[in-house]
Amino acid sequence: MKSIVLAADGSAYGDAAAQCVAAGKSLEGPLLVHLAHCMPDVSGEVKSYIGTADLAACHSDESGRTMRSATEILSAAAVPMLHVQSFW
Repeated sequence: MKSIVLAADGSAYGDAAAQCVAAGKSLEGPLLVHLAHCMPDVSGEVKSYIGTADLAACHSDESGRTMRSATEILSAAAVPMLHVQSFW
């Protein structure tokens, strides 16, 4: 099975990349897409005011909104995928 990491940022370019993968023009065989969204982590000062659970919920919500269009494109084409969130 081939794996592809596809960065999702909610832009037209990210959607075009998802459409290219969904079309499968240059891909053969079984495929698993790792749909990734990366964002900077908040500062320690912010973390001291916001609870860990609230911060995780905020990050999850933001990533979900950012990856929504690419997820819909890949789902419509029945492309198997995993969602990956990363903070740096």
